[in-house]
Amino acid sequence: MKWSLPAVYLLALLLGWGLGKGLSPNDDGVESRTQNQSVDSTKVSSRPRVEDELKENASKGKKTVAAFEPASDCRAAFENLFKRNHDYLLDVLKKEGMSGLAKNADFNRLGIRFTQWFEQDPLAACAAFSELPKDGLRNSLRYKYLFKPLEESEFDFIGDLDAWRAIHSIDPESSVNVLVDKIGKLGDLSLLQTALSELPDWFENDSYGFSLGQTWPFERREELLAALPPEHWHAVILPLVSNTDPEVGLDWLLSVFRAQTTPQMVRGNLVARMDWVGEMIQNSNRSPEERAALRAEFEGESSSSMGKIVAGDVSRFLRGEEDRFYQFHTGNVGASALLDELLKHRSSLEGHEDEVRSKVFAHLAETNLHLALELYENDSLETVDDQKLRAAREAFHGVNPEKFLQLMQSVGPGNEEMLEVWKGKTESNLERYGEDYLSWLRSLPEEPQKWLALEAVVEMGQERYPELVEDAQLQIQNR
Repeated sequence: MKWSLPAVYLLALLLGWGLGKGLSPNDDGVESRTQNQSVDSTKVSSRPRVEDELKENASKGKKTVAAFEPASDCRAAFENLFKRNHDYLLDVLKKEGMSGLAKNADFNRLGIRFTQWFEQDPLAACAAFSELPKDGLRNSLRYKYLFKPLEESEFDFIGDLDAWRAIHSIDPESSVNVLVDKIGKLGDLSLLQTALSELPDWFENDSYGFSLGQTWPFERREELLAALPPEHWHAVILPLVSNTDPEVGLDWLLSVFRAQTTPQMVRGNLVARMDWVGEMIQNSNRSPEERAALRAEFEGESSSSMGKIVAGDVSRFLRGEEDRFYQFHTGNVGASALLDELLKHRSSLEGHEDEVRSKVFAHLAETNLHLALELYENDSLETVDDQKLRAAREAFHGVNPEKFLQLMQSVGPGNEEMLEVWKGKTESNLERYGEDYLSWLRSLPEEPQKWLALEAVVEMGQERYPELVEDAQLQIQNR
């Protein structure tokens, strides 16, 4: 059979039309699949250019993905894909978890279609999303293709509170945090005031303060406080000062705390978060005396001694990111070298060398008493014993009782402080080990530390451990 040229041309047109129809928005290039057909969940999407654009634009802070079709077509494609793939994708999530689902081509195609629709018509997209089954697939789409793009990209509706209301209906907490995060990054005081005025129920508590304080420009901090109710000031003050120069931030925090115009409620809220405030003070370059005085000013007492501040510096230095404590434990660095490095690292400790040495020794003696004694190799036996007992009092918390015993046995005999030191560790040992602690004491050789430890049990266990106290008394009587 011969084909004429017009006939061949017509056939080519028909074939081209058929191929084009197969990529309509409603089909989205996805071949029909029955429930029982399996698909390799790690295969590459048939539209990689869309996913590539999604990632590229998000990294540049642009709108997430270009809208290739009108919103109505994106909606139809999303709804069709969701209906077709819902059960299958839930099965992928169940078997492979979120990591497997995130690589799945059908899941990503579905998510991209939602994002395209959402960017053009957020109200309609969110309304439809709210009607989806509340299951793992919905939650996965919400995270990866609604809130993650919201956090990473800019959208035209940033000032459209109706759009944010729609987003809020899907996830109230996340929507508020994302909104204030964007307001903070823009430094948009007008939008903040509008949101506070028109969405008051979103800002009833201070949970939004952290996100806002983290992103708001520090140099415009006074404007921010003026826009917020005083009962929420503390929630933005603390993240604000954490994102600027530590000394500048602490100076401003102190100025707010000390100002006569600052409501007492604000001071109380800052004191209630003393763990955060205390961390700022501890990390300051001020002298130990100054830092102790600042803590006392916030706490209303003088319990924050200079010794506690030095102990905090030593602990952070030894157990920080570089974990110098572990380096000492493994023999990679000596005690004296660590002390020298700390004094160079923390110039504010100048003039407190003896106190610093004592604190470093207390920490290091927990892991290796013999090597830690290098710090006192040129001192008298009396000084060394004093430091050992001080370490026993101030450190050795939660340490194996065997190590504590070794420390106490190394102290010269007849020291009157020994019983008090044993008592300081006895209650926690009884709480942790119970009967096993007393069994261990019974197994010790007949020597002074055994009897001191048993006497400490008798004195410290009366109220909570009467049976163990009776056993300890019997051991002492039969010695």
